[in-house]
Amino acid sequence: VIVCVLVAVPLAAVFFTMRQQRLYEASAEVLLSQQTLASSLSDIQDPAIWQDPNRIAATQMELARVTPLAKRVLEATGLEDRSPASLLAASEVSSRANADLLEFRVRDGDPDLAARLTTAYAHQFTIYRHELNTESLRSARQTLSTRISQLLAEGDRRSLLYARTLIE
Repeated sequence: VIVCVLVAVPLAAVFFTMRQQRLYEASAEVLLSQQTLASSLSDIQDPAIWQDPNRIAATQMELARVTPLAKRVLEATGLEDRSPASLLAASEVSSRANADLLEFRVRDGDPDLAARLTTAYAHQFTIYRHELNTESLRSARQTLSTRISQLLAEGDRRSLLYARTLIE
């Protein structure tokens, strides 16, 4: 009985291992920049620089795991037939200790697809984060443009309000 168990268990392990689908994993790193566009334009130090770097990294990791971003990754790779939930289940985002880096990892049965998905994930994350960081500037610019258009439509080109609006 003991000999049978010693032979049967390893044979069963080999059998099940050979039947499993192979999974390949690819990884990519993204730098977490502390500089914002607003602080660069105003030459004022960003108050976020004094925040806990671990908290910033944790926030960015959570941001990288949202469904809209996963959907963008699938669209960018032409895999709209997959669900964002399946991409999130086959991927991980982690921060590197003592470094301002996020590491993106994606597992897939096709090594080329795993690499493509990982690259697209990291790239789409940087685009998504940039859009979120610049949304307030875009909104302010739109508001300012609308106000200038209103003043021009009213023929008010010489008023102090018009001059101040152009300066802002």
